[in-house]
Amino acid sequence: MIKNFKTKNFYSFKNEVAVDLDRINKNDPYKNIFFIYGHNAAGKTNLLKAFAFLSWFSTSSWKNLEPEEEIPVEPYCFCKNTDKSSLFEITFSTSKDRTYKYLIELNKKVVLKEHLWIQNEGQRTTFSTLFKRVWNSKSKKYNSDFRNFWISENFIEEMLQNRNNCTLISALNHTKQKETIPIINSLWNIHTNVNSVGKISRDQFKEILKVSQFYKIDEETQKKVVSLIKYLDIELHHLEWVSRFFGKDKGQELFLPEFYHKKEDGEIYKLPFMYESSGTKNLYIILRWIVEVLETGGVAVLDEIDADLHPLVVRKLIKYFSNPQNNKLNAQLIVSTHSTELMNLLSKENIFFAEKNEELESSIFSLSEIGGVRNTEDFSKKYLSGVYGGIMND
Repeated sequence: MIKNFKTKNFYSFKNEVAVDLDRINKNDPYKNIFFIYGHNAAGKTNLLKAFAFLSWFSTSSWKNLEPEEEIPVEPYCFCKNTDKSSLFEITFSTSKDRTYKYLIELNKKVVLKEHLWIQNEGQRTTFSTLFKRVWNSKSKKYNSDFRNFWISENFIEEMLQNRNNCTLISALNHTKQKETIPIINSLWNIHTNVNSVGKISRDQFKEILKVSQFYKIDEETQKKVVSLIKYLDIELHHLEWVSRFFGKDKGQELFLPEFYHKKEDGEIYKLPFMYESSGTKNLYIILRWIVEVLETGGVAVLDEIDADLHPLVVRKLIKYFSNPQNNKLNAQLIVSTHSTELMNLLSKENIFFAEKNEELESSIFSLSEIGGVRNTEDFSKKYLSGVYGGIMND
């Protein structure tokens, strides 16, 4: 579970921005759901990209980057000095109920700093260092502190082999050290429909193919997807996945969904997926991440959750996610949206705004940071009237 997240010098964020997800009322039924509002190009998606980048880079850079490969981080867009470092920091709790803080600072060439802390037991605000690595530009080596870490420094140095474009966490991801597994799982278990350049795929057909392979894994997943689609009032009798062959010489077997609908007279008819509405297609795609995090207790970070969906469908999806019977592992949902109709579902601590100033710098702030706001207010009405900010001026 994510408690706090910070980033700096990343896309439209020049200065540090922070998202505090730990100031919530623990008795709030929507305590694990967070909405990000703001006008177009204000920085909503860029914030989600930061979550995606941290999750990927922290856990996968050792495997996915070649030793001399450039780090695919994008600093503040309007800064000529591309060597200036970007920062990412996350505070999170694991399935073992321990809280950690993890920081990486880097540029396109090198990881400049990597630091992992653990919260002192019984103390909410104090942390102790588990390990720390700081790049020394003169010696071209890391000054490291592993005194409180579970793994020997010699083993770590052997793993990294002078790699300076990856994290230690990502190297340990392949050792299966039992002490580090909960930490790595928490960082990896952030599932999102964006990557460092935006939405993972603007090609809906390709995304449908990819998602269908995930749904085809086991019958339990299929049952959950069908049940959830029915719950969301999409008129569906049942859903089948049919085999199709693609690629050179049609040697690659993939699966496509077929929706079966029931008419009032009881007749059941098949509708090819390409003829389904855009909303149904989008719902079919985003349920992949919803189902996955509900099963694992992870975090779903979704851009434009309301794309082509009726607000009442999104509302039912939010209520389904927040139900403890469905969300037994305290999964979190962090989404960008323009659906102001949903604002009044949440408390002020769960609503964030993205705003961009005249210098094209984005900032993020919570509704709870605005003085005098009460949870009994009509958030939607006041937001649209410009009281809170986060909208374009006429």
